[in-house]
Amino acid sequence: MTIATLDQLVNAMGNNTSRIVIDKTSINGHAAGNLVSLWRATGVPAVGNIPAAAALCTNATLGAIGFTQQTNPATSYFGQLFSVNSLSAMVLEIRDRLAEMGGLNGTLITA
Repeated sequence: MTIATLDQLVNAMGNNTSRIVIDKTSINGHAAGNLVSLWRATGVPAVGNIPAAAALCTNATLGAIGFTQQTNPATSYFGQLFSVNSLSAMVLEIRDRLAEMGGLNGTLITA
């Protein structure tokens, strides 16, 4: 269902809310101003895996955020984020992990 009015938004947020907790440790040894992925950091959810062959990611992938997959026509919406960290001038980015693969090397030109 498409949310088209403010009343529909309030109703959806009030009746179908779920909280997902992400609690990851920091990654040491990275310089300020660099991008760092928490995929391999310990915490909740678990440390993500690095498969030997390419694989599509789902909510059942080790390291993925556990959520209930919606079935059509139901949809899920991201409504709010609260972040606490110990670093100043930090930017938090949320990215959708669609596929994963291991064994990639950016310095080789051969297969």
